[in-house]
Amino acid sequence: MAESIGYITLVAVIEREDGQFVSYCPQLGVSSCGDSVEEAYDNLKDAVAVYLSALEETGERARVFAEKRIKIQPKPGISLRRTVPKGKFISECDLPIKVNV
Repeated sequence: MAESIGYITLVAVIEREDGQFVSYCPQLGVSSCGDSVEEAYDNLKDAVAVYLSALEETGERARVFAEKRIKIQPKPGISLRRTVPKGKFISECDLPIKVNV
């Protein structure tokens, strides 16, 4: 089976809490934090990468993606604009992911 690269679009929510920024991905239930928005976002991306790697290693990716309705696309998606409450930052990001075809 050959490998190619696909993409999943995930949402990152970042909000200030007790002097730092908490970041989380609602689709995967993964969270992190940082001293700035950028650091919280970067730490979340790292945490998501570790989670996705664990899913792949355990053979659970297909089940979890189906459960959470996460679709692998051949190209990066189009970011959507959202209305965001004051004090929250929301970003969508396309993450590359290996796909067996």
